[in-house]
Amino acid sequence: MPYYEYMSGELPDFPTLRRLYYRRLHVYASCFGVRCAADRDELANDALVRAYLSLDRYDRSRPLTPWVYSVARNVIVDSLRTRKRAPVSIDAVDDFRSAEDVAVSVESRDRVERVRREIGKLSDRDREIAMLVFYESLSAADTGRILGMPSATVRWRLSAIRKRLRHRCGEDS
Repeated sequence: MPYYEYMSGELPDFPTLRRLYYRRLHVYASCFGVRCAADRDELANDALVRAYLSLDRYDRSRPLTPWVYSVARNVIVDSLRTRKRAPVSIDAVDDFRSAEDVAVSVESRDRVERVRREIGKLSDRDREIAMLVFYESLSAADTGRILGMPSATVRWRLSAIRKRLRHRCGEDS
């Protein structure tokens, strides 16, 4: 889904914000190892409420999506600081499969499953980068802004992630 821009200068109401970002933030929470769907639901809703209440601080000259993800990241990190985190399982990244919206061959499904499994083995930071770039199609610059790192670092880590996925999934060239 491309950036949601407000050409009229009006900001979204809460139902619109929720419709655009709830499912995406629910998936995003899984990158942090939040395994329980109810916990991901709570975090997505909390992030949306915080984003909506903070819209007056949103810089309208910038895309909305990276800003919403920055708010969500802060909500999720704050929540994880207050409770012990469960280890990440393959099930925690099951929502990466939701990006598939067409039927694929058995061979392709096996490949997707291998890639998904390997994404689940990435470090927390690399899994978060992979989700933002591969699933959300955000640029390295926007991903860097969300994560508080230079875009060059994001590009370097993406290169390493791609290399690892190719190697681990048997696609070395």
